[in-house]
Amino acid sequence: MENLATVVDAKIAELRGAFGEIGDQRLIVMAAISLADERAEALARVAKLEEEIGRMREASRGVAMLAEDSARQIAQAIDEAAARIESASRVMDGGRS
Repeated sequence: MENLATVVDAKIAELRGAFGEIGDQRLIVMAAISLADERAEALARVAKLEEEIGRMREASRGVAMLAEDSARQIAQAIDEAAARIESASRVMDGGRS
């Protein structure tokens, strides 16, 4: 990551290019306000992304629960089919088993 002083110097140079020589003190204050604004925007983006991650985690949990429920239903259907096959097999064997 860039050194903080380098970031501040770059911001001051950017503002000096945009506004010309308006005084070091003004440029420093404007740079500070600009950097604070950029930080606030970054924090807002981070908060939005964290919310989105939370929603995705909830959706993932819902999908996992649905998958577990489906697996239980499939297992139950297989068990029931196996029981019917065994029953049919006993009938076909004439009740010998």
